[in-house]
Amino acid sequence: MLKTILGGVRESIFKGKKEDPVPGDASESARALQTAPNQDWAAILRLGDELFESNRDEEAEAAYRSAYESDAPIGLVNRKLHRAVARIAAKYEDPEMLLVAPGDGNATAPAIEDFYAMLEAVNRELATVPEATPSKFWESHAAEHIDMLVKYGLANFKRTVAHNYYNWLTVSISDHQIRSLIQLWPSHDSAEALSDEMEDLNNSGPQVHLFKDVNARLAYKLGVSLLWDYTLHTDHHGILRKIAEPVTGNPLKITRRGRILSQDLAHSVRERNLILDATSLKADSEEPIVIGELGAGHGRLAHMFAMTTNCRYMIFDIAPALLVSQWYIQNLFPDEKIFVFQPFDKFEDVAEELSQCRFAFFASSQLEKFPDNYFKLFINVCSLMEMRVDSINYFFRQIERVTRGHFYTKQWLRQTNREDGVVIEKADYPVPATWANRHDSIDPINRRLFQQVWEVP
Repeated sequence: MLKTILGGVRESIFKGKKEDPVPGDASESARALQTAPNQDWAAILRLGDELFESNRDEEAEAAYRSAYESDAPIGLVNRKLHRAVARIAAKYEDPEMLLVAPGDGNATAPAIEDFYAMLEAVNRELATVPEATPSKFWESHAAEHIDMLVKYGLANFKRTVAHNYYNWLTVSISDHQIRSLIQLWPSHDSAEALSDEMEDLNNSGPQVHLFKDVNARLAYKLGVSLLWDYTLHTDHHGILRKIAEPVTGNPLKITRRGRILSQDLAHSVRERNLILDATSLKADSEEPIVIGELGAGHGRLAHMFAMTTNCRYMIFDIAPALLVSQWYIQNLFPDEKIFVFQPFDKFEDVAEELSQCRFAFFASSQLEKFPDNYFKLFINVCSLMEMRVDSINYFFRQIERVTRGHFYTKQWLRQTNREDGVVIEKADYPVPATWANRHDSIDPINRRLFQQVWEVP
């Protein structure tokens, strides 16, 4: 039923859209040259067409993207760009072509007694800095997450706690994110979302109660697929077509010709690209970019940056999220040197060991032990908004102190934290006056979120 409705939705979206010339049609190209107020765009598109017909797809993609800077009709450019992006993406459907994390698929879960011992150790460390202790909001959520992890295991975390990090359970066609993606559908004009497949979740697995309704399953699949296509279309770095969703954590399997699609990869690509585009940071920089992230969920951005960027990545978090991200990254990158969570008194005690590690994991309270200007990039996605006011102020002071470079933040435009009696809006965050704003926008998918990039002197 829902698939029929969606087909009608798509038809109505595109019904009033003027048909663009068929790509490569010489007569249409000639008429465009004769009538265009600016002939440069027609030449650009002809070049793109020639490259596409010669199977030089990446070069064709670059040519089509350059047409956005001209007076070319956006619909025509989008259509040509979509066919190039789709053909490039199809090259990576063979698993051997994809960028796969080295240790993916070989994860082993810790013993339950070790899990509880780590929880206790992290909480002891957090208690040393009152401002870094979890809010009441997160105390209640942490208890729920621990129950899920114990009941279903770390091996299934992408079906449980990951839905409370940034993998949204969009299970209705009226969901605001799905509505945004439907509105953006004409920008990429792909019908593949209607034929993607989702595994049968009727009889087993955590969170299965949300998918008992077939329309809920189809709505969720549609949201993931449309997000994937929108990101493919806008990803001028070409990352999403190449990178594989790790099977570690047992993700819900929405597939396109056998390849797993995911919200985590799509959102991480979008955030990674925005950060690099808004800053002077280079993915292939000679020196590794030293990145810190406060509240990293299960480590999706750490995985993304590690696979695509020369960097060292350090995560600061509370339990149990810190344990999830540490386990995840350890299993994805078993041959990398990793600084695992541990108590320490002074930074000097761990500085030498830390300098040799590509990944490191710390309780949030340990951020204040780091020296000034340590990070080139600091990140927070949707966790400052869920803290007490004293914690928000504390972490802004710490981020300003330890960062010389840039800070990326994504938060609700307005967050009501009833558990802690806090209502915080965009203008309430204590951004230092010395910071320079390099990017400020509403997220095009989740329009309740704003995202900013600040230059930190």
